[in-house]
Amino acid sequence: MPTATVHTAPSGPSTSAILGILLSVAGLGGAVVACLTIHRPAWAEFAPLVACVLLAGIGTALLLAAQRKARLHAVAIATESARYTRWVRAMRDVANGEPTDIADFTAEQTAAIREMEARTLEATRLRAALQTCQTNVMVADNELDIIYMNETMLEMLRAAESDLRRDLPDFRTDNLLGRNIDAFHRNPAHQRGMLKRLTGAHRAQVEVGGRIFGLTASPILNARGERLGTVVEWDDRTERLAREREQARIATENVRVRAALDNCQTNVMVADENLDIVYMNRTMVEMLRVAEEEMAKQLPGFRVDTLLGASIDRFHRNPQHQRSMLATLTKRHEAALSIGGRSFVLIVSPVWNDRKERVGTVVEWSDLTAQKAIQEEIGSMVRAASNGDFSVRLDPAGKGDFQRMLVESLNGLCQQVESALEDIGQLFSALAEGDLTQRVRDDYAGLLKVLSNDANTTTERLSDTTRRIIASSSEVAAAADEIANGAVDLAERTEQQASNLEETAAAMEEIASTVKANAENAQQANNLALGARDVALRGGEVVKNAVGAMGQIASSSQRISDIIGVIDEIAFQTNLLALNAAVEAARAGDAGKGFAVVAQEVRTLAQQSSDAAKDIKSLILESGGHVRQGVDLVNSAGGQLDEIITSIKRVADIVSEIAEASREQTVGIDEINRAISNMDQMTQQNSALVEESAGSSRTLQESATGLLTLVSFFQISDPPVPVLKAVPSAPKAPARVEAPRKMADRGAERPLALTVAGSGKTPARAVKRGTDWSQF
Repeated sequence: MPTATVHTAPSGPSTSAILGILLSVAGLGGAVVACLTIHRPAWAEFAPLVACVLLAGIGTALLLAAQRKARLHAVAIATESARYTRWVRAMRDVANGEPTDIADFTAEQTAAIREMEARTLEATRLRAALQTCQTNVMVADNELDIIYMNETMLEMLRAAESDLRRDLPDFRTDNLLGRNIDAFHRNPAHQRGMLKRLTGAHRAQVEVGGRIFGLTASPILNARGERLGTVVEWDDRTERLAREREQARIATENVRVRAALDNCQTNVMVADENLDIVYMNRTMVEMLRVAEEEMAKQLPGFRVDTLLGASIDRFHRNPQHQRSMLATLTKRHEAALSIGGRSFVLIVSPVWNDRKERVGTVVEWSDLTAQKAIQEEIGSMVRAASNGDFSVRLDPAGKGDFQRMLVESLNGLCQQVESALEDIGQLFSALAEGDLTQRVRDDYAGLLKVLSNDANTTTERLSDTTRRIIASSSEVAAAADEIANGAVDLAERTEQQASNLEETAAAMEEIASTVKANAENAQQANNLALGARDVALRGGEVVKNAVGAMGQIASSSQRISDIIGVIDEIAFQTNLLALNAAVEAARAGDAGKGFAVVAQEVRTLAQQSSDAAKDIKSLILESGGHVRQGVDLVNSAGGQLDEIITSIKRVADIVSEIAEASREQTVGIDEINRAISNMDQMTQQNSALVEESAGSSRTLQESATGLLTLVSFFQISDPPVPVLKAVPSAPKAPARVEAPRKMADRGAERPLALTVAGSGKTPARAVKRGTDWSQF
């Protein structure tokens, strides 16, 4: 049992009253002590009375404390205050020796104390009961201040505290005692008026912070019918209402599911966890009723009306195996079951609740008896059709709507395919006989229509192709006649061409001889021009050397002239020195006579040297002029010689070009000779081809006649009339014209042998007929 805890709210007036009572008791005790001190002889008489007074005061104080906790102190305070007033007055009268009614008062007080003790014991029992009961109880006084909450109430409010704060942000469970109950209401005035008028139990529902509470408010009345407060029983209905709504939703959903199962076309059976059948929908019952007689042959006593509540073991020969399989079933399981000649397919699925607990099993039944029968019939039809027999038909009697429609569709399919194959077979039989006039007349659909149309189209195209072959054979015969006539004309032209080629070859031979001689002469002239060019080049080099030598002579003459000038200057200076020496000798007199003679001789020699230098200089200047003239002439000769060299070079280049052109003409003429030789070979081969073409034209005419004979096997509508012309006689092969020997020996190629059909000969055919011929 939980420990009872008293939760009280602080209250100013009740605490003051208790303190006043305790002080009164203390004062009364003091008065008694004073009285005993003054009147000692009276101690023995009043000792019991004093003890009673003290005990009564203490008991009264404790009783008031208990009443305060229950907030029932309002009347008690007034009553006890009057009683204490009387006690104080009686004690004072005793102390003064005055007569008093203390005995009566003591008896009255003793009775009141006993009554209070009884009330206190009753209140203690009620409080302990409220603390231990599971009902959420809240008590409010007349001012609607909360003065008490039991433990279950506190636990409920603490559990819902976080939700209540959504609408009451200041809500705290530990602070509720002493607070007004208006905090729980949006319209406190309405609630106050309703609670004040409350005379009996009142039930209401409050929704705060997402929590739903059921409240039962009752007034608290004392023995005299006075209103002391209000007690409220709280019931947190949030989870219960949520469960009720969920249960209602599940019930509604179950009703829908059951209605859906009752009206669905699937055969559904439901068993509980003990594998007892608890539900079968209407289609399941109807299916079992249809199969009841046959199933009773294998399951004696089987009745559809007794299945509900029975175990599903009765459907199995080995129930233990089925039970172990179903007990471990965790997912969908499919099985086949055969009872009394009936074939069933069962789809078994476990049923789980929200807590993943196995609560039963659902079984979907499918009766495949009729399906297997029709499958056997369809299988025999398909096997016959796969062997080419489309005459097998299914009997629609005794079949359901869907099966009858399926049988009729398959019969119609086989009938349609058989009819189409017969028509197409007749068409191909006529084709085998050569009759191209037959057609598939019936109008089919789908692939059969495509097949019949393709067969008709094939016949139409064969007929058209045969008609065209007949017309083409006639045209081929006419063309063969024209080819034969063309071969005769070609033979005549080939003979004329051979004659012209012979004349051309002779003329080209003469031209080749002349061009060859010209080429040889041009080569000799080229050689001479090259020699002359070399000689002129060497002469030019000599002239250049002479010009260089004359330049050096001119330079040397100039230098000599300069030296002579220097000598002349020296002679002039010597003469001046001699003259000065003579003057000085004359001044010296006789002593200078010998020196004067010498000076005279020096002057004479200087004069002679000067004259000789002048003569040499004149000669050198004249020689320099002649040298310069010679240099000019040599330079002029060099220039003329350069022009001669240039002209000789041009002549040599022209002669070289002439020689090269002569060689190219020779090569060209040789190529012409080879081309003419090839043309001669081609002409001979053309003659052979003319004979071959004539033979081929005869063969072509014979083939066309044979083709017309073969095609006449087919019968067609509006056949064309073949037109055949007479085959001309084979033309005479032209005579071979011999080409000139020189031309034939020059560059001719050996032809390959070609067998001509029908002629027995092997005419020559050139290996490369297109190259030289097209160039020519």
